[in-house]
Amino acid sequence: MGFFNRFVWVFLSPSKLFQEIKEGKAPWWQAWIWISLMTMVAGYFMLPVSVAVMELNPQDLPLEQVDQQIDFVEKYGLILLAVTPVGALVQYLIAFGLGYILVSVLCQAANFKKFFTIGLYASIVANVASLLNVLIVHLRGGVDAIDAAADAEFSIGLGFLAPEDGVFLKSLLLSVEFFAVWALVLVAMGLMKVFDMPQRHAVYCVIPLWLLLFGQRLLQVAFGGIG
Repeated sequence: MGFFNRFVWVFLSPSKLFQEIKEGKAPWWQAWIWISLMTMVAGYFMLPVSVAVMELNPQDLPLEQVDQQIDFVEKYGLILLAVTPVGALVQYLIAFGLGYILVSVLCQAANFKKFFTIGLYASIVANVASLLNVLIVHLRGGVDAIDAAADAEFSIGLGFLAPEDGVFLKSLLLSVEFFAVWALVLVAMGLMKVFDMPQRHAVYCVIPLWLLLFGQRLLQVAFGGIG
């Protein structure tokens, strides 16, 4: 039951979860499985949405190139989804590996495995945004209701203030998103609980993680990807 309980605790009782991480009872791979499942489900239902956005050609690419992109997604989209768990694991290892540099400087008692576990469980919350995005897009009418790239995106945060022009400002506002901020708060709480880190230091440690999120949004906006 621990596998399902820890998923619920992320949202309703994070202190219980962090206590188990501190005691070494909550394995990182369980959080990774949850993230993988959430990502693959969201990705599966977003495949036709991605194709619809490509057909709109918001980047004004040559039609031949657009057709090639659509053909690639239709042929290999499911294969890419199948390897998503591996890609996600590598992405999180890099992100939390970079974040751990500051953690290790500010806390001698810290160790990477427990920090990685904290980060993965917090990331479950961040991935709720992808599932919510899928739900909202389909409630709006799905593929048939997509008349612009913005119709394929939904977020609870400052993204609604983002201008159409201005890559930096748009990326900055999109990175201030409810579930992403919630996840960062959980990381800070986990650092305080698991490593007895002072609140001030815990806040410092989540800043690099937010900067990585901002960098991701910056690349997505710059290259016209679906956030």
